[in-house]
Amino acid sequence: TPVDDAAAAPGDEDDPVHVLVGPHLEWSTLLGRRTAEMHLALASDKEDPAFSPAPLTAIDRQAMFHGARGLAKRSFRSARSIAVSHPELRAVLDREDDVVERLQRIVSTRISTSVIRCHGDYHLGQVLWTGKDFVIVDFEGEPARSLGQRRLKRPALVDVAGMIRSFHYASQGAARQVLRSLASSRDPSELDAWLTLWFR
Repeated sequence: TPVDDAAAAPGDEDDPVHVLVGPHLEWSTLLGRRTAEMHLALASDKEDPAFSPAPLTAIDRQAMFHGARGLAKRSFRSARSIAVSHPELRAVLDREDDVVERLQRIVSTRISTSVIRCHGDYHLGQVLWTGKDFVIVDFEGEPARSLGQRRLKRPALVDVAGMIRSFHYASQGAARQVLRSLASSRDPSELDAWLTLWFR
């Protein structure tokens, strides 16, 4: 498709891909840098056990698997309770065993990394844009979790995954807003292609 061709080689400022993605690449690169600096700061105090990095252990991996499996099973159960069955939803529901099997790999695969204090509720709503830079706010962690759970050390990628998911939510929110404002004048699949390009 034209979108795929454009995505393969973003061009000059007249290129529609550049117009759509150009400044966002700069902003997301800066956000990535600030995220890394946040994690370095949260892992910088070797004297304070609450802020010193620790190796990810087999017990940590087991706990992560059990937590992820429990969440996946609750999500599948909730999705099955939806009265309206959609073919795409059915396809996902039919793969529950595959999802759990993939999650099991975190236990069977040796992972050499550290766990640190993380932000714990990291998404686009937790960063303020000053016009030139990002300021990260709200370090209380996910409000639905207990204080003990919020203090647990985790791989920094937990925060990164939360931010990536937030970008996906942002693209979906933009899609709904554009479709409302344009009514039926655009093909939704065309919009999906552009938003997927922006998200990726």
